[in-house]
Order: sequence, then C-alpha cells, then structure tokens
Amino acid sequence: MEPRENPVVVNTTHLTYVPLCVEYEGPYKCLVDSGSELPIAKRAVVDELATAKSSSRQIRLQGIFSVPVTADLVTLHVSVQDKTRDDCNFDVIAVPIVFAVTDAMVQACDFILPLDAVHRLKIESNSVSSLSSLALS
Repeated sequence: MEPRENPVVVNTTHLTYVPLCVEYEGPYKCLVDSGSELPIAKRAVVDELATAKSSSRQIRLQGIFSVPVTADLVTLHVSVQDKTRDDCNFDVIAVPIVFAVTDAMVQACDFILPLDAVHRLKIESNSVSSLSSLALS
C-alpha cells in the first residue's frame, strides 16, 4: 500500500478596500494592509491632485520579493468616504498623513494604508459626526 499524501491547506484572506478621499477629491480605491508599516500612494494619482504636492524627503521601500525603490515622502490630507454620500464630503475633517509616493505599485489600487491608519481615520470621522449631530440638536 502506497502512503497517502496529506492535502495541502492554504488559508487565504480576502483583501479589504476602503473608499479614500484625498485632498477632498476622489473617492480613490485604497487597500487596507495589516502588514504595511507605511502608507503608499500611486505617483500618477498624486500628480493629478488639484493641490500640487512637492517632496523634500525620500525613503527606500523594500517589498517582500522585489528590489528596493526610492519613494518621495508627501503629506496628504485624507479621510474615509462617508457611506451616505457619493462624493468626498467637505464637512469631514481630513487627517494629514505622510505617504511614500512611488510608481512601483503592483496592487490594483491607488493607495495602501496600514490598518491602524484606517482605524485612526474612522475614529476621526466618527468624532466629527458626533460633534455635527450635537451642533444640529
């Protein structure tokens, strides 16, 4: 009798995306990455923003399989899009976050945010909503 091979079990997780408003434009497709240490932005998207952003600093990024790339560091004001609206709401406070801007994005998205940054944005959004509802009552 030949030994049976044990089946290989591969556990995968679905990718999570949030609609991101950047400089009150968008929404843009943003990957939430629990393993990322730094927010990443696609250069083509940043270059198209109405508010021109310049960088005076750079950083070297190292992916898990690729060669290191140099990226510009740029501060962008971002918020998670309000689910009740189709556009980017000017009533929501945009949080300044430093992004590494690069052409070397392989994901089918415009931005990548670490999970803790997304949590921070959602907390900011909820606190502003609470203040707005208090002001209206």
